[in-house]
Amino acid sequence: MKHFTTIALWFIYTIAIAQNFTLKGTIHSNDYDGLSIFLVRLHPADRSLNTIVDSARIENGQFCFSLSVTTPFLASISLPPKDNYHYYGLPETMCIAEPGNVAISYSPSDPYSVTLSGGKLNADYDATILSRDREVRRKIKSMIEARNAQEQTVQYSLEQEQAYNDSLRSLYATMQPAYNDFVARNINNDVGASLFFLHQNDFSEACYKSLKTKVRSDYVFCHDSIMQAKEMARNREDSIRSVNHRGARYSDFTSFTPDGKSVALSSLLKPGRILLLDFWASWCSPCRMEIPELKKLYEKYHDKGFDVVSVSLDTKREAWTKALDAEQMPWLQLSTLEGFKSKSAQAYAVHAIPFVVLISGNGNILQVNIHGQLLEKNIEENLNN
Repeated sequence: MKHFTTIALWFIYTIAIAQNFTLKGTIHSNDYDGLSIFLVRLHPADRSLNTIVDSARIENGQFCFSLSVTTPFLASISLPPKDNYHYYGLPETMCIAEPGNVAISYSPSDPYSVTLSGGKLNADYDATILSRDREVRRKIKSMIEARNAQEQTVQYSLEQEQAYNDSLRSLYATMQPAYNDFVARNINNDVGASLFFLHQNDFSEACYKSLKTKVRSDYVFCHDSIMQAKEMARNREDSIRSVNHRGARYSDFTSFTPDGKSVALSSLLKPGRILLLDFWASWCSPCRMEIPELKKLYEKYHDKGFDVVSVSLDTKREAWTKALDAEQMPWLQLSTLEGFKSKSAQAYAVHAIPFVVLISGNGNILQVNIHGQLLEKNIEENLNN
């Protein structure tokens, strides 16, 4: 009898701490039928710890998630990307995973039409935040349409543009009290903590400090550690940029040719010549659009002392070599297949491509990230000097 009682109590306890959460979604479009959509648990403080907790197949514009939930948490609903560089177009949206049945409805053509119903927290979230968001977005849409219509007939003055931007800011500001209210009432749970860190820049300094004292200490520690690491990274990047300017000395690095030969940048610098260091990638359309122009510059100025070396920020060898075969660039090609984490990209603080650095034969940086006619002008001037 005692053993039976223990089992019964354990069963009741288990039921109490883990309850079922069901989310039925309606997309109002059949364009995504057959695709898998994912429910992702958002970590309150560290996005790298976000985890997929369920998936569903979209059929007739509908999907359904079902899982056990012990404590409510903020979750995102999204499709995976088509590939590394393309997306399906269905906007990502959020809900709260909590015990009970919840329904979400939204349209791909109107990402701000999201409505949530069912569940105590979801109903509160919809009534407090989403309803206000929908109202503000409708007003903004009307303002944009009116502005566009006016621009067709009357030239907008700077004063009108400023007034328009002020009106937009005022409208967005009307949403903040609703966020403050909802977050403050849920700051002790994962939902409130997630929204707090997600919108941390929108709170006033006093409100931010007050709410932060109520967030779980481990989340605060995690968040602050990440912010400190980002600040250190920004400082390092700023430091690198401060020395990678016109007149500064170049930064050396070693990379590899497609056949695996190791090449140091320093070995490519030759007295009396100039070198264009070109950062690109196979997936970068603007980079590849520039290649025909670089070919023209190379053909025109190479015999006069102009050299080029391209450094790919690809991470897949097959993509890199396939692009090389297609583009047929007549100059040296290098890559470590480490993307933006490569030592070459970090040495020049490259965070977007195309990115070029023009270097003299004696190792001085002549120009950074110039393109088109300005690049050709600088090539001519430095070759003539």
